[in-house]
Amino acid sequence: PPLRQSLICYLRDIFEEEAFETKIFAKKKIRVLKADGGGIPQAQDVFRIKSVISRGVADLIHKGYLDKLVFAIFDKSTGELIEQYLFTYKNNIEDKKSEYAAAVNVSAEELNKKDINQVLKGIVLRLNSLTETLDKLPQETRCQIFVTYSPDAPRDYEPPFFSEFQGHAAQLQFSENSAFSCSLGKLKTPFHAFSLKMRFREDLMQ
Repeated sequence: PPLRQSLICYLRDIFEEEAFETKIFAKKKIRVLKADGGGIPQAQDVFRIKSVISRGVADLIHKGYLDKLVFAIFDKSTGELIEQYLFTYKNNIEDKKSEYAAAVNVSAEELNKKDINQVLKGIVLRLNSLTETLDKLPQETRCQIFVTYSPDAPRDYEPPFFSEFQGHAAQLQFSENSAFSCSLGKLKTPFHAFSLKMRFREDLMQ
């Protein structure tokens, strides 16, 4: 998930080109945020998002405490929610019934690295294709990352660069019948399950 959030910033032109570098993901070149922000005026914002992703989200995944993650994009001037990307992640689910269907035609036990790379590559391609159909975001936007924990997380646990949400749940919801939602892909292996959904204002469709 960390690389995908960084990729979203690139696909939606949230930061200037100089803020990104090329990485290999699932044998495919993608653009991700540079650690130093590339010297752009918004370098501090880049560093903040990069730190949340590479340290905060990574800590959640490493410890098995991540349940859901929402990457939300708001209009900075109005505070209105424009887009959101919902990541759902589960660890050690081999003894549970399938919550997410495998995105390839093999059982979880038969999945190998090649199959997984194909699924992940498909998710990146669908994300790329869908964002290309959307109108540009407003010139001034604000990005925030929200997470929920798995039941295994200690009550006093707080990942790096995160703090308790003091807002209202309505801030993360679109008004009724105003948003389009679609699944970009899902994957299940004996070790983890992952899914990605995208929601955005319908008026963004070209």
